Amino acid sequence: MMAPRGLGYYDAFATMSDSAMTHLSIGPATPIVAKTTCLDNGSPISTKWKYSAQLLVVGPAPGSTQAVLYRESSGTPTDKVDLIAYDSTQLLSDPPAEMIPTRCSVRVRNFTNQYNMGGLVRVLRATTGMFLDPDYTSNAALADLMQGIRDHRRTHTYTGPEFTKAMQKNAIVADQSRSLMFKDCDLIAQAGQLPWFESHYGPPAVLPSPTPGAPPAVYDPTKPVYDFTDYIANPTFTPLLILFEPYSQDGGAQTAGGPNTYEVIVQSQFFGHYKQGTMLANMAIEPKSNHGALDRHRNAEERKGSLMETVGKGLANVGHWAWEHRGDLLTAGALML
Repeated sequence: MMAPRGLGYYDAFATMSDSAMTHLSIGPATPIVAKTTCLDNGSPISTKWKYSAQLLVVGPAPGSTQAVLYRESSGTPTDKVDLIAYDSTQLLSDPPAEMIPTRCSVRVRNFTNQYNMGGLVRVLRATTGMFLDPDYTSNAALADLMQGIRDHRRTHTYTGPEFTKAMQKNAIVADQSRSLMFKDCDLIAQAGQLPWFESHYGPPAVLPSPTPGAPPAVYDPTKPVYDFTDYIANPTFTPLLILFEPYSQDGGAQTAGGPNTYEVIVQSQFFGHYKQGTMLANMAIEPKSNHGALDRHRNAEERKGSLMETVGKGLANVGHWAWEHRGDLLTAGALML
């Protein structure tokens, strides 16, 4: 049984980490919260990138990295991509031995001055894995993924001014069985140990150039594959994809205003196992397994419905009333004439 998709249960900002429920008991574990502020040397995410859009991928990966910003490194399709990884300070300073994700939410706010606000931001809760290795993904492959996000039926497109008030998106369970399995924290595997990696990047795949103008990279089965790369290829919770379309470019006059700057905060919740005898290991609790509570959450969310559904029902009721009273309406129209 899975919890509802609304803001209630999966809201990592509003709910406590120890309130997570599983449909099976996983034994004693410590509820933990990891907060990640997406800053690169103190700089927030800006729409000023000279090559293309920028793709922020957010998700509760089993490691310190909770979000990565991918972007094209040059105008050459065969060059490898550029990226910025964002880490949680809590998971960096005190990581568990192994962990299970329970929630992950992201809040995005545009704090550009009102005069310069603009541009487009596309948001998608993905349900399919993606191959985005930092060494073996080309600019062309990234551009293809970005276009797929633009064309996806469930992608929501927003304008820059709509983010004046922080907007939130929650990840939900993508693979129920694997979301109940503990995974080693910050595990660095080798490419040859992962069949999916070899099948996608191994021979005869054409790999990107490691540096501009260099020959293609040579596949190395001992290459390190980090936990975030493995997570987005086989997600347990749905990765949140945020595509920042370019709004101001270096050396160009694409727009009259300057770039937009976004504050992005990620909050993830996990159940973790810590080294025996440590303080956090002693704080382990028995995770809840409450079908009744899950049902109440689900029923409450389903009763809310959606605005589109409410409007549709209202229009249907008006049409039904008009059809039943069509004779009276025709009579009234004739009298008016």
